[in-house]
Amino acid sequence: MFVFAYNGFETFNWSSGLDRYYMFFDLFPFIVIYAIGRLQRKTVLPGDRMRYEWFVSYPINNYDVTFNIGKYVRFQDRYISADTLSIDYYVMAYNLEKARRLFEQVKPMLRTFEKNFGAYPFRRDGFTLVESVYPMEHQSGVCIGKINADSAIDANPLLWHESAHEWWGNAITTKDIADMWVHEAFATYAEMLVSGDLFGKELDVEFLDDQANAVSGKEPVIGVYDVNHIHYNIADMYSKGSLMLHTFRSVLDNDMLWVNLLHDIQKRFRYQTITSDDLVDFINARTGTDYSYLFDQYLRYKDIPVLRIALKQKGADLQVGYRWQADVNNFHMPVKVTTAPNVMGFIYPGQSLKTILLKNMSMEEFEVDTQNFFIELVIE
Repeated sequence: MFVFAYNGFETFNWSSGLDRYYMFFDLFPFIVIYAIGRLQRKTVLPGDRMRYEWFVSYPINNYDVTFNIGKYVRFQDRYISADTLSIDYYVMAYNLEKARRLFEQVKPMLRTFEKNFGAYPFRRDGFTLVESVYPMEHQSGVCIGKINADSAIDANPLLWHESAHEWWGNAITTKDIADMWVHEAFATYAEMLVSGDLFGKELDVEFLDDQANAVSGKEPVIGVYDVNHIHYNIADMYSKGSLMLHTFRSVLDNDMLWVNLLHDIQKRFRYQTITSDDLVDFINARTGTDYSYLFDQYLRYKDIPVLRIALKQKGADLQVGYRWQADVNNFHMPVKVTTAPNVMGFIYPGQSLKTILLKNMSMEEFEVDTQNFFIELVIE
């Protein structure tokens, strides 16, 4: 039980179980209080007080519990897909018009997430966005930070990112903070999905380049287990993790399989805490292929794989030598290169040198798809 005092008066008690909690508040004329979940009832108490009771009907992890106190105004909407999802917005009164513009992208965003990840996971509790001091993905009550002229725009990746955590982080939660890439990599990857649906796939290149520039590569994405280890520079679990997911999607080379896999991950692990190994083992079983080597290289080592290419012109043909340099033994990720003029196809490098002869190809025509495969390329 936690008791909070406001100006010397008890303002709320908060008791928390696995899937429900209650919050009790004083009502002041200048204060509106929002808590996650749904408001169940208001009870008038002695001394000009009001008790508010909020209820969460789904399992919830500890860091997703929150409340916000401020001079809020509330407006509502509905998102209709397989059924109807209630949407609530709580914003500062002076930001109401900015908020209405900002939140025009919410229903298209939800449509992208449901298409790629499956149904919104907390439908009974609704979906709420709250203006706040800082952004945070609180379950069914996502805090998006401050609304201002810079954030109230038609494309707000921070809004998309925090909302994507309803699937990756809230519906599926990692057992140890060392595996937080499961939350952050998928949420960062989700930004590109929304951008592509709202503004066209041509912006994907810009997203991928920005993410690549954010990667530090100073330490592995997966941290140290059992010690509450968190990186001071955590950019890699976001950007490098997202680029790894995009690379894996490119390796699969089957968008229907990729989207079905994401849906199946949500179905298998919804409302559970998991580890990196749980997720990778499921991916391997679901695809029928062992991709542990790929995830191990990107997550457990600081360096990305290096594709070493040797080119030699032989008359009208091009001889290409290729091999991987990586930390993981038997790293053998397929990658796309130019296999004929203006044609991209897979090659299958290992860590021993292989060669291929490309007919009627010149050195100038040969390319490696470094846009869709996050690798380092060395031409020898």
